[in-house]
Amino acid sequence: MLLSINNRLLCIAIPKTGSASVRNTLQESGADNVFKSLGFTHHMTAIEARHRFNKIGLSWHKYFKFTTTRNPWERYLSMYNYIQHKVDDFEQISKLLPSKGKNLKVNQFNRYKIFINNYPRFEMALPELFKLLKPQAAFYEAPNGDCLIDFIADLSDLDQSLNLLATRIGIRNVETLHLNNTKNNKPYQEFYTPKMMEMVKDREVKVIDKMEYQF
Repeated sequence: MLLSINNRLLCIAIPKTGSASVRNTLQESGADNVFKSLGFTHHMTAIEARHRFNKIGLSWHKYFKFTTTRNPWERYLSMYNYIQHKVDDFEQISKLLPSKGKNLKVNQFNRYKIFINNYPRFEMALPELFKLLKPQAAFYEAPNGDCLIDFIADLSDLDQSLNLLATRIGIRNVETLHLNNTKNNKPYQEFYTPKMMEMVKDREVKVIDKMEYQF
């Protein structure tokens, strides 16, 4: 999440949609970020953030609200690859730098390692990934279905969207920092069976319709 008081900007961070890149890019370009000091948490939904705004006396309507979404089929595969890479990275660092390895997030590593051991293939892991990742619409919709966000950007068009956002809030010289970028050796479509494709479609139908995503 990014909450800039100076720029009257709130960026809702949907996991695995480039939110780290958005946050770091805007901060490098001069935006302040006070979300932690004001009691916000990193992956708050818009409805949760609005409740927090009201509680601490900030005016929700005076802030420009922004978030990013991602092709949902690509997003779930990205999360699986992320977990897998974290396990590999931890094991390599622990071998090369044992003292540093002790300081890493051991509990998180153990959870990830158990996950990969239990679900060594993406096909097996997909139903469990549904438990780890909320549907994207849950982050920007109110319970009645109204959108609480002023602008939703697609991750595939992040550079242009961030430049439009920067112009909107008065920040210049934005150069996108792409972080946590896990890539596949083949198109994401090849990791899906027809059944898996439909599972994701049913779960993420709102964002698919809103952003016109195609498998």
